[in-house]
Amino acid sequence: MAKTMRSRALLGVAAFAVAPAAMLATAAPAFAQDDEAEDDEIVVTGSRIQRKDLTSTSPVFTASGEQIRLQGAVNVEEFLNELPQIIPGLNQNSNNPSLGGIATLDLRAIGANRTLILIDGNRMTPATNSGVYDVNVIPAGLIERTEVVTGGASAVYGSDAIAGVINFILRDDFEGVEGTTQYTISEGESHETFSANLLMGGNFADGRGNATLYFDYLSRESLLQGDLPFGFDQGSSARSSRNEEGRLSGQAANPYDLASWNAATGNGTFCLVDANNDGICEDADASGTLDNDDFSISGSQNLQFNPDGTLQGPSQLYNYAPVNAAILPFTRFTGRGSVRYEVFEGHEFSTTVTYSSNQLQQQLAPTPVDLILEDPLALANNPLVNSDIIALLESRPDPNAPTNIRRRTTEVGNRIGDIDRKYFEVNFQLKGDLEPLGDDWNYSIFGKFGRVDDDVRNFNNVSASRFINGLSGCPAGSTPDCVPLSIFGQGSLEGSGADYISLNTAESLTFTQDIVTAVVTGPLFDLPAGSVQFAGGYEYRDDESQFFVSDAQANGDIQGFNAIQDISGEISVHELYGEVLIPVFNDAPFAETFEIEGGVRYSDYSTVGGLLTWKVGGSWAPVEDIRFRAIYNEAARSPNIFELFQAGDANFPQYQDPCNVSNTPDAATQAFCIAQGVPAAAIPTFQQDDTQVEALLVGNDQLTEEKASTLTIGAVIQPRFVPGLVITADYYNIEIEDFITRSSIAQTINGCFDSMDLANVFCQGISRNTTSGQIDQILQVQANLEQLETEGFDFVVEYNTEFADLGLGAIPGSFSTQNSITYVTTYNFGGTDLVGSSGGGAGGAIPQLRVNALGTYSPTDRLNIQWQAQRLGSTAQPFGNFFPDEGDLPVVWYHDLAVSYDVNDNVQLFGGIDNITDKLPPLSTDFTGLQFDGQSGTDPSTYDILRRRYRVGFTIRL
Repeated sequence: MAKTMRSRALLGVAAFAVAPAAMLATAAPAFAQDDEAEDDEIVVTGSRIQRKDLTSTSPVFTASGEQIRLQGAVNVEEFLNELPQIIPGLNQNSNNPSLGGIATLDLRAIGANRTLILIDGNRMTPATNSGVYDVNVIPAGLIERTEVVTGGASAVYGSDAIAGVINFILRDDFEGVEGTTQYTISEGESHETFSANLLMGGNFADGRGNATLYFDYLSRESLLQGDLPFGFDQGSSARSSRNEEGRLSGQAANPYDLASWNAATGNGTFCLVDANNDGICEDADASGTLDNDDFSISGSQNLQFNPDGTLQGPSQLYNYAPVNAAILPFTRFTGRGSVRYEVFEGHEFSTTVTYSSNQLQQQLAPTPVDLILEDPLALANNPLVNSDIIALLESRPDPNAPTNIRRRTTEVGNRIGDIDRKYFEVNFQLKGDLEPLGDDWNYSIFGKFGRVDDDVRNFNNVSASRFINGLSGCPAGSTPDCVPLSIFGQGSLEGSGADYISLNTAESLTFTQDIVTAVVTGPLFDLPAGSVQFAGGYEYRDDESQFFVSDAQANGDIQGFNAIQDISGEISVHELYGEVLIPVFNDAPFAETFEIEGGVRYSDYSTVGGLLTWKVGGSWAPVEDIRFRAIYNEAARSPNIFELFQAGDANFPQYQDPCNVSNTPDAATQAFCIAQGVPAAAIPTFQQDDTQVEALLVGNDQLTEEKASTLTIGAVIQPRFVPGLVITADYYNIEIEDFITRSSIAQTINGCFDSMDLANVFCQGISRNTTSGQIDQILQVQANLEQLETEGFDFVVEYNTEFADLGLGAIPGSFSTQNSITYVTTYNFGGTDLVGSSGGGAGGAIPQLRVNALGTYSPTDRLNIQWQAQRLGSTAQPFGNFFPDEGDLPVVWYHDLAVSYDVNDNVQLFGGIDNITDKLPPLSTDFTGLQFDGQSGTDPSTYDILRRRYRVGFTIRL
């Protein structure tokens, strides 16, 4: 694979080799006016009102397509996640099975499904029934510019825009042929990525029409965590009790009698004293009898086995990290065609068809089996089970009591998830002048059909029923192909045993979205300061999802991937909306401009009924040099299909049982533990036997909408005495009530034990095993549970100048700098301030300070040299409560260099070095199953796990 990719790349880029890289995809704020804008009315993202300037009441950050291409970003999340307003979501470095390689964007860390993604001002089709968008399907090479609105926009665009909007404006009016290819390789791991795209377009009908075709290909290699210098051994954060040797779990209430076992087997391997080395244990504690105190292991310990099935000793942990994927292999093909045609003067029809095929593969360590053997002595019917194991089980006070068996089925192979995701969208638009209403009135009618088909095949799961039947010697009722299994000892499952229990499953999602919108815009009437502008319209939207899984996934006969259920649902909405922009003063004393705006949107959902959202804002420029702006939104988000209709999926989160003796429960807690089902005899020594518990996740069709208030207040400074300098400063505040989430495991357990009432809603969701007292299952239901508030400040400083204008004519060319800063003062989720945390809120890590700084030097019109520095603020260890002595994760700086050179008008060469200092990511101390489990021992969405990378490429234009 590597040689193939290198050959393609070298053919593509010839011998060009430079030392450059990434530039900041920032945030040139959309406030600067230009000459063209004075002649043509435009629409700035965040409003549907057409206007002749680029001013906006909401903060709008832009990145040009040229910036994106120079940065070398082949996936759009690569450059957008560098904006400090965006908290990185799941991306190419996440092996999280729940989203299957989907790349998400999350403004303000309040959840990716609260950031609305637009393409050319219209909604993109979500990738899942949870309402998140996969920006993998947006080809970076086709982007003309990207606009990010961070002030909330529900009144303009509807539900999902609580945090804001990201609008990708794509190139659809092109003449000629343009081809680009790029090759990237990491220094340490030799990880490679290759991309190529082709854009073709031309005018027809004497310029009244244009047709554009675009094709994009991307191939990214896989990389395992074991290939990373920090990924092979992640310590306790990547260890599992489901080991290759097989484990019998000990029970304090029903311990093994090692003395009787030793007598029955003659196996004295674990004697504390065997003076004459005859294999017979001696009375080490001089108690007068041989008892459990005379052995180096205790009767309640978890035990593991040799390859021949004999007892080896205390159970050890399994390191699953090396074979887990660190970067998912990814192949993408995208095709897009657009046609526009002026059907008659002032009226244009356009249509666009987009198709994207994405193939990814997830890889997890072999299936960890964790099962209860209800009839453990049935193992005696299995000729492959060593008699020592039977004797061990028979030595217990209750030899017939169920026992817990764990095994890492390495003989079956790594768990593989093959993902085939296809995105199809076709839209039509008719727009033009509304002459009966006046020369400046316009209309737009838009229709879209979007569909996502997501097919997943999961390999090398294990069937729970086959595992137990084979282990029990194939009792009556077993399938005809049943074979006895030996699971005790590494390698004991080789051959027919592994084939018998291996289970492959399939799941498919079809998500469709239909949209029809109609908008009219124009001046209502004139005031002394100018015309009152209006935009109003109607939108109909219908989302429908069908999700189907294999029988084994639905009935829970699966180990390795969690049990999940079919989900079907549909949500439709009719919406009416309107906006006005009122000029109050113009060219007046202390009011170069003063205008106010308002908007309202009424939405009638088939699920939650009617919602009213609105906004009010304004801007005031007392003098030319400074403009103040503010906007307030009352926003809402309706629950999505997944939140409403999830049918009972299994999950295995981390938990702490308050009944653990190590937690020193008081008398009242002990009594409540007994009432819940912990055997009274076990209370003095009770300890949970696993760090994870099965959680059953269900939706709730009684959910109501989330309600949000968003406020931004800021200023734009453009001092005339410093030409080229622009400074913006904005304060933001977002408050969300009735936040839809499910109670965490800790919230459920704490809520129950705080009440100590079996009738409490949290207690009713906790089920204990009637024999062992262990927690078997915890129910987690979606609900309008939480409140969230976040606030902070955004700053942007931009400066552009020619050195000659500064009196430095000896230095050729020009210089520009763009600097974007976000400082978070509050992030309160559920009563806890999470500023500086590594996660745990609605989104990802929340450093207090994030900075992007970019400097560009252009000595000639053909050569650009850019330096980017990115700062990620310090965050606390994600699990500091468990490890209080661990220090915070450090501040991290990344530095990138980029160079582009126009050989002539037709050929451009470019290249770069990302992470020049070869910065390693900070590693996180955590528990198995928690936030960064299976994620390379760090937060791979926030930090760079590939370290130093080189890329080269070229563009040819004809």
